[in-house]
Amino acid sequence: MILGYKRLQFQVYLQITLSYNFTYMKNLRPKEISRAIHSMSLFIPLFAVFLLAGCTYTNNRVQSPPSSTGMPIGSEKAVENLQIADVMPTDNPTLGKIFTDWKGMSLYVFSKDTKGVSNCYDVCATNWPPLIINGAPKIDIALISSKFSTITRTDGRKQIAFEGSPLYYFINDNVPWDTNGQGVQWLWSVYKVGSDDLNATPSTSANTQSSTFMVNISNFSFNPVDVEIRSWDAVKWTNRDSVAHQIDFTVWWTEIKSDILNSGDTFRHTFSNPWTVKYRCLIHPTMQWAVIVSR
Repeated sequence: MILGYKRLQFQVYLQITLSYNFTYMKNLRPKEISRAIHSMSLFIPLFAVFLLAGCTYTNNRVQSPPSSTGMPIGSEKAVENLQIADVMPTDNPTLGKIFTDWKGMSLYVFSKDTKGVSNCYDVCATNWPPLIINGAPKIDIALISSKFSTITRTDGRKQIAFEGSPLYYFINDNVPWDTNGQGVQWLWSVYKVGSDDLNATPSTSANTQSSTFMVNISNFSFNPVDVEIRSWDAVKWTNRDSVAHQIDFTVWWTEIKSDILNSGDTFRHTFSNPWTVKYRCLIHPTMQWAVIVSR
C-alpha cells in the first residue's frame, strides 16, 4: 500500500515537472532547448528503475508459495503414481542389466564382505558409501524382493543387502550409468542381474495378463490424450496422419525414440516401472501428452 501511494505521488510529480519543462522550453533558443532535453534524459532512467522496482515488489507479493514437495503447485499430479525404489534393474549400455538406485546410480558388491556382514568402514566407506535406508527396503516390482534384506552396520544404520551381500555406491560415479568402480582393485563389481533375479512378467505369469493400449495419431494430435496403464502393459502408437511423426520420451534417463512413422506405421513400447512418462513428437514438438504407469 505504501509503495503504491509513493509511486502515485512520484507519477504526479513527474507529470507536473514535464508539463512545466515543455512550457518553459517554448521560450528557449535551440542551444538552451538541447541542454534542457539532455537534463531531462538523465532523469528518465531513474524513473524507469523506480517503476521496475515497484513491479518486482508487486509480483513477489502475489507469487504462489511453493508446495510441500518443493515442486511447482499442480506438478505433484504428474508423479502421484511414482513409487521410488531403493534398488531396481537398469540396462547399462556396456555391462547389461545391473542394480541401480531409482536415480540410475550404480550399486556395487565387495568381495571381502561375508554374508550379512560389511567389512567396509572408515576410508573404505568414504570411497564406497553404503546404501543406507530407514525402514524396509523398497524393491522394484521387476525384482524378486525376497532376495533383499538389510544388515546392521556398526553405527546402527541399516544397509540393503542382496542375498546377504551389502550394496554400495562408488564416490567417483558422477552421473547415471557411470560404472567407474567396476573391477577396482579386483575387489569391487556391479551386480549383473540374471533371469533368476527377476519376477515373471505379466505376459508369462499365470495370474496376470498384460494389455496393449492403442493410441492413434491424427490431425496432429494423440488420441486418447493421456493413457493410464499398469506396469508391464504396452502402448502402441499408429500414425493416421498423411505426414510423418516420431515418438520420443525418456524413461529412467534412457531416451526412447521410434523410427520415423509414415502414414500407417506403428510403434510399440512396454512400460515396466511405475512412472509418469511425458512423450512428444520430435518432428512436431507442440504435440505432447503422457503415459501414466501405475502398479
